[in-house]
Amino acid sequence: MGFPFPLGMMMFGEPNKAWFWAVNGAAGVLSSVAALVLAMQIGLSGAGLVGVGVYLIAVLGAPRSQPPSRGLISKGPTANPRRP
Repeated sequence: MGFPFPLGMMMFGEPNKAWFWAVNGAAGVLSSVAALVLAMQIGLSGAGLVGVGVYLIAVLGAPRSQPPSRGLISKGPTANPRRP
């Protein structure tokens, strides 16, 4: 899962959590079957290279927006510092 799964859940909010889990489960099952078939057809190195290519396509196609702030990270000093 790594970072993309929880970040995506934060970006799209509570109403979409069921879809995230469903897509994640289906992708896990389908990708394991695909990896097995690829490894038998083109070898482990070839299957690994296909996996790297799929991840690169996913990174390039990912949206460039930032997850909403939940107040967990300090943003530094306040915007209106005291004046002398």
